[in-house]
Amino acid sequence: MTQLNKICLKYNLILFWPEKLTKDNGWLSGFFDSSGTITINKTNWQLSISASQKTSELLNPLVELFAGYVYIDNGSSKSFKWYVTKKEDILNLIEYFKKHPSRSAKNNRLHLVPKYYELKNMKAHNAISKTFLAKSWDIFINKWMNYE
Repeated sequence: MTQLNKICLKYNLILFWPEKLTKDNGWLSGFFDSSGTITINKTNWQLSISASQKTSELLNPLVELFAGYVYIDNGSSKSFKWYVTKKEDILNLIEYFKKHPSRSAKNNRLHLVPKYYELKNMKAHNAISKTFLAKSWDIFINKWMNYE
């Protein structure tokens, strides 16, 4: 923003500084559509919602509003990642996305989150093969994997 302000001053333009992010605007939905992910780790069946950026500037306010944490992802992209895994925090995010829906195919997975917690609480992910519970989990995973 400081650099942008310098350019604006050079060209006699007025820079309008952004308002502070709140839960009442839909900014996160658009940001999530472009930079976010919702995944289930197949090793431990942990659900997570995350978003990545080259800097932490856009991610830190998300921690204040929606919990989670920001860390440096040393993978191939060398970026910062906002990461949320706690059930309570994810369900709060789902409430946000009900008010400000995602416009991408990711919205299909967001709608499946309550079913994920329902089946996980019933231990469907560990159910004996060919039982109704195991079949319910298989149907859920099929929907999850074919969200696009």
